[in-house]
Amino acid sequence: MTSSDPDIMHFAVVQYSHSQKLEMSFTMFQERQADLSKIIMGIELMESITLTATAIKFVIDKVFTEEAGAREGATRLLIVITDGETTPGDQDLRQTIALAENKDIVRCAIGVGGSFSPGSKAEKELEMIASSPSNLIKMKSYDDLQSIFEGLKSKINNREGGTSNRQGFTEEAGAREGATRLLIVITDGETTPGDQDLRQTIALAENKDIVRCAIGVGGSFSPGSKAEKELEMIASSPSNLIKMKSYDDLQSIFEGLKSKINNREGVHSSSNKSSFELEMSQAGFSALITEDAIAFGAVGAFDWSGGLVEFRGNTSTFINVSKAQSNMKNAYLGNVCRYV
Repeated sequence: MTSSDPDIMHFAVVQYSHSQKLEMSFTMFQERQADLSKIIMGIELMESITLTATAIKFVIDKVFTEEAGAREGATRLLIVITDGETTPGDQDLRQTIALAENKDIVRCAIGVGGSFSPGSKAEKELEMIASSPSNLIKMKSYDDLQSIFEGLKSKINNREGGTSNRQGFTEEAGAREGATRLLIVITDGETTPGDQDLRQTIALAENKDIVRCAIGVGGSFSPGSKAEKELEMIASSPSNLIKMKSYDDLQSIFEGLKSKINNREGVHSSSNKSSFELEMSQAGFSALITEDAIAFGAVGAFDWSGGLVEFRGNTSTFINVSKAQSNMKNAYLGNVCRYV
């Protein structure tokens, strides 16, 4: 991972063994973009003991700081690469991880080699380091790191708001014509200074009838905060705004969203049948005018069983015998209106 979009992702490199060595700070990254490959390839491997907890503490205290070039408000992602368990005499790993948690540092743990057998101390430490099971990776050798880093880079870009050149809500990208566009935005804080104008972006989404659900993760969304106000701006309605403590809560949220989408699209998740009432009625498909009333055929009403909308003065009445009879599904009543 020797290149990245500097507007989205900055990174620093710390090597550790019996001591810690800052190979590249965030400040150096910003100043020497053209020399990144040379810097990374020039790192000489330290070979000795494994003081992982001490190294993590070093990163928290010396690297993830504004003085060292870390950007305020940016997601802190710590990637720990180790080939075994910590050496006896190291700092307490559990306490060090608690410090990282308190500073909202997301952690990815990569175990290299054969020391991480199920139930081993090395594996348990790896599990402790990783923020979640999905952030724990095992590999046979360091040769596998390149493919891992490409995947991590993609994750970071998505997390920080990076986008590919391919637009999402277009037919070229596979979006179906006429389908509801639902945008789910998951964020852990306010937008970084220098981002595009959020209000204008939301206006574009409004113009394209994109329904938006905003999910705020973590403790940044206190009442009245800028982060909360942005979340409210993103969400199409108050009912589409969700706050949660951690990413572990997402599964239950997505089940609820799935139900919302099914209802919006007119589908019962349990039976795959439509749940439309008058939304697709097509009132006016046919018409009949008499001295006393005007009737419009509504062939799409109630799952295309159909019916009539009758107007007498200022009063309208929907007439549909099929609403109570399931065998009238797709009857298309109202296809033709005739006076008998």
